Amino acid sequence: MVLNSYGYQVRSVSSRMLETEWRLEDAPYALQEEGITQLRDRIIVILGQRGRGYYTAQLRGEEQVLMDGQWQQRALTAAALERYRAIAAQVKQRLQPYMTQD
Repeated sequence: MVLNSYGYQVRSVSSRMLETEWRLEDAPYALQEEGITQLRDRIIVILGQRGRGYYTAQLRGEEQVLMDGQWQQRALTAAALERYRAIAAQVKQRLQPYMTQD
């Protein structure tokens, strides 16, 4: 639900991983001047077990740019990092009722 609210659609889910479809957007004018026409990003959530009954979730974002007709990996922008932090905070908030503290 949280991912959908940010425009991400779940592509695949397994017992240890969730992956979204690439989310496309037109490049801002400043990037278009550099020859970048589109941006795309996706989220991958990796679940792990940390001891008996304890689990971790790692949210990883990937961003690519379309330049000269080819998708190229790119370092995450500040805007993307901010969006991923907001998503992680909302997911944590939704999971809070199911979390226990010793």
